[in-house]
Amino acid sequence: MGSFSSERVKQAGIVVPEMKERTILDPTAIRSLLTPGVPLSSINKPLQMVSFLWALYHHGVSGSVLGKWCYVDKTTVGRWIVGLGLEIWPIVSVWIKKQVKATMVYIEEKWLKIQGKWYYWFVVLEAKTGLPILTSLLESRGKWACWWIGAQLKMLG
Repeated sequence: MGSFSSERVKQAGIVVPEMKERTILDPTAIRSLLTPGVPLSSINKPLQMVSFLWALYHHGVSGSVLGKWCYVDKTTVGRWIVGLGLEIWPIVSVWIKKQVKATMVYIEEKWLKIQGKWYYWFVVLEAKTGLPILTSLLESRGKWACWWIGAQLKMLG
Protein backbone atom coordinates (compact mmCIF):
# COMPACT_ATOMS: atom_id res chain seq x y z
CA MET A 1 0.00 0.00 0.00
CA GLY A 2 2.87 2.33 0.75
CA SER A 3 4.14 2.20 -2.83
CA PHE A 4 0.89 3.59 -4.26
CA SER A 5 0.24 7.28 -4.43
CA SER A 6 -2.52 8.52 -2.15
CA GLU A 7 -4.66 9.31 -5.23
CA ARG A 8 -4.44 5.72 -6.50
CA VAL A 9 -5.26 4.39 -3.04
CA LYS A 10 -8.38 6.60 -2.93
CA GLN A 11 -9.40 5.48 -6.44
CA ALA A 12 -9.11 1.84 -5.38
CA GLY A 13 -11.36 2.49 -2.41
CA ILE A 14 -8.71 1.47 0.12
CA VAL A 15 -9.14 3.20 3.44
CA VAL A 16 -6.43 2.88 6.07
CA PRO A 17 -7.98 4.12 9.31
CA GLU A 18 -6.02 6.23 11.73
CA MET A 19 -4.76 4.07 14.58
CA LYS A 20 -3.97 6.90 17.01
CA GLU A 21 -7.17 6.40 18.99
CA ARG A 22 -6.28 5.18 22.51
CA THR A 23 -9.71 3.73 23.30
CA ILE A 24 -9.39 0.77 20.95
CA LEU A 25 -9.66 -1.83 23.67
CA ASP A 26 -12.37 -0.64 26.01
CA PRO A 27 -14.29 -3.53 27.68
CA THR A 28 -17.63 -2.84 25.99
CA ALA A 29 -15.99 -2.86 22.55
CA ILE A 30 -14.29 -6.19 23.32
CA ARG A 31 -17.60 -7.69 24.51
CA SER A 32 -19.32 -6.54 21.32
CA LEU A 33 -16.48 -8.03 19.26
CA LEU A 34 -17.02 -11.41 20.95
CA THR A 35 -20.82 -11.38 20.79
CA PRO A 36 -22.28 -13.35 17.85
CA GLY A 37 -24.67 -11.45 15.63
CA VAL A 38 -23.49 -7.96 16.56
CA PRO A 39 -23.38 -5.79 13.42
CA LEU A 40 -19.92 -4.80 12.28
CA SER A 41 -20.96 -1.15 12.27
CA SER A 42 -21.28 -1.20 16.08
CA ILE A 43 -17.57 -2.07 16.51
CA ASN A 44 -15.25 0.92 16.28
CA LYS A 45 -12.95 1.14 13.26
CA PRO A 46 -9.61 0.85 15.10
CA LEU A 47 -10.76 -2.35 16.81
CA GLN A 48 -11.92 -3.73 13.47
CA MET A 49 -8.50 -2.94 12.02
CA VAL A 50 -6.59 -4.57 14.88
CA SER A 51 -8.81 -7.67 14.60
CA PHE A 52 -8.12 -7.81 10.87
CA LEU A 53 -4.37 -7.44 11.44
CA TRP A 54 -4.54 -10.21 14.05
CA ALA A 55 -6.24 -12.52 11.53
CA LEU A 56 -3.66 -11.71 8.87
CA TYR A 57 -0.82 -12.34 11.32
CA HIS A 58 -2.42 -15.65 12.31
CA HIS A 59 -2.47 -16.68 8.65
CA GLY A 60 1.23 -15.97 8.17
CA VAL A 61 1.57 -12.32 7.17
CA SER A 62 4.65 -11.03 8.99
CA GLY A 63 4.56 -8.17 11.46
CA SER A 64 6.94 -6.11 9.34
CA VAL A 65 4.66 -6.42 6.29
CA LEU A 66 1.62 -5.47 8.38
CA GLY A 67 3.58 -2.51 9.74
CA LYS A 68 4.43 -1.34 6.22
CA TRP A 69 0.79 -1.61 5.20
CA CYS A 70 -0.29 0.51 8.18
CA TYR A 71 2.67 2.92 8.01
CA VAL A 72 3.90 1.98 11.49
CA ASP A 73 6.75 -0.08 12.91
CA LYS A 74 6.33 -3.84 13.28
CA THR A 75 6.64 -3.51 17.07
CA THR A 76 3.59 -1.25 17.08
CA VAL A 77 1.60 -3.89 15.20
CA GLY A 78 2.88 -6.45 17.70
CA ARG A 79 1.68 -4.33 20.62
CA TRP A 80 -1.76 -3.99 19.01
CA ILE A 81 -2.06 -7.74 18.44
CA VAL A 82 -0.77 -8.69 21.90
CA GLY A 83 -2.98 -6.04 23.50
CA LEU A 84 -6.05 -7.45 21.79
CA GLY A 85 -5.09 -10.96 22.87
CA LEU A 86 -4.63 -9.85 26.47
CA GLU A 87 -8.06 -8.20 26.47
CA ILE A 88 -9.82 -11.17 24.87
CA TRP A 89 -8.15 -13.94 26.90
CA PRO A 90 -9.98 -13.39 30.25
CA ILE A 91 -13.35 -13.62 28.52
CA VAL A 92 -12.48 -16.58 26.31
CA SER A 93 -10.75 -18.48 29.13
CA VAL A 94 -14.00 -18.44 31.14
CA TRP A 95 -15.82 -19.98 28.14
CA ILE A 96 -13.13 -22.63 27.78
CA LYS A 97 -13.19 -23.53 31.47
CA LYS A 98 -16.99 -23.95 31.36
CA GLN A 99 -16.81 -26.24 28.32
CA VAL A 100 -13.70 -28.31 28.99
CA LYS A 101 -13.56 -30.89 31.76
CA ALA A 102 -10.03 -32.21 31.58
CA THR A 103 -9.44 -35.80 32.57
CA MET A 104 -5.92 -35.74 31.18
CA VAL A 105 -3.71 -32.71 30.59
CA TYR A 106 -0.39 -31.84 29.02
CA ILE A 107 1.85 -29.21 30.54
CA GLU A 108 3.89 -27.16 28.11
CA GLU A 109 6.72 -24.97 29.30
CA LYS A 110 8.47 -22.17 27.43
CA TRP A 111 11.37 -19.98 28.46
CA LEU A 112 10.76 -16.27 28.04
CA LYS A 113 13.26 -13.49 28.57
CA ILE A 114 11.51 -10.35 29.81
CA GLN A 115 13.63 -7.27 30.44
CA GLY A 116 16.77 -9.36 30.77
CA LYS A 117 15.33 -11.90 33.20
CA TRP A 118 14.31 -15.48 32.38
CA TYR A 119 10.81 -16.68 33.23
CA TYR A 120 9.00 -19.93 32.67
CA TRP A 121 5.61 -19.78 31.02
CA PHE A 122 3.56 -22.83 31.88
CA VAL A 123 0.51 -23.67 29.78
CA VAL A 124 -1.74 -26.57 30.77
CA LEU A 125 -3.54 -28.04 27.77
CA GLU A 126 -6.55 -30.35 27.83
CA ALA A 127 -5.46 -33.61 26.15
CA LYS A 128 -8.49 -34.20 23.88
CA THR A 129 -8.97 -30.71 22.49
CA GLY A 130 -5.57 -29.11 23.01
CA LEU A 131 -7.26 -26.05 24.52
CA PRO A 132 -5.39 -24.12 27.21
CA ILE A 133 -7.07 -24.36 30.59
CA LEU A 134 -4.40 -22.73 32.76
CA THR A 135 -1.47 -20.41 32.11
CA SER A 136 1.11 -19.08 34.51
CA LEU A 137 4.32 -17.07 34.28
CA LEU A 138 6.75 -18.12 37.04
CA GLU A 139 10.33 -17.24 37.90
CA SER A 140 11.29 -20.86 38.51
CA ARG A 141 10.46 -24.32 37.26
CA GLY A 142 11.50 -26.06 40.44
CA LYS A 143 9.60 -28.33 42.78
CA TRP A 144 7.47 -25.55 44.27
CA ALA A 145 6.53 -24.15 40.88
CA CYS A 146 5.30 -27.59 39.80
CA TRP A 147 3.46 -27.99 43.10
CA TRP A 148 1.78 -24.61 42.55
CA ILE A 149 0.64 -25.57 39.03
CA GLY A 150 -0.81 -28.79 40.49
CA ALA A 151 -2.63 -26.84 43.21
CA GLN A 152 -4.11 -24.49 40.59
CA LEU A 153 -5.32 -27.49 38.58
CA LYS A 154 -6.99 -28.96 41.67
CA MET A 155 -8.75 -25.63 42.29
CA LEU A 156 -10.12 -25.77 38.72
CA GLY A 157 -11.53 -29.22 39.42
